Amino acid sequence: MEIKVTQEHIDNGKKCNSGECPIALALREKFPEALISVSQVKILVCERESWLVHEISPPEVVDFISYFDVGIKAFPFTFTLEGIEE
Repeated sequence: MEIKVTQEHIDNGKKCNSGECPIALALREKFPEALISVSQVKILVCERESWLVHEISPPEVVDFISYFDVGIKAFPFTFTLEGIEE
């Protein structure tokens, strides 16, 4: 599944907040009812009693989080979560 992190997600995202960072906001568009947590280690999406867990975040997600959380200018990007169909 392709996830697009837009400038709007970046503008509305909160630093060091696993449920409100730009990546979590982008995931929420695909999973509006889910509980979402994003870190450099894993992405968790809990949707109606089932957990979707990506144990290792894609490299572009890890880089984005590192830069965004310390205040380095972030840019929109797209990444893929493997094994999920739209």
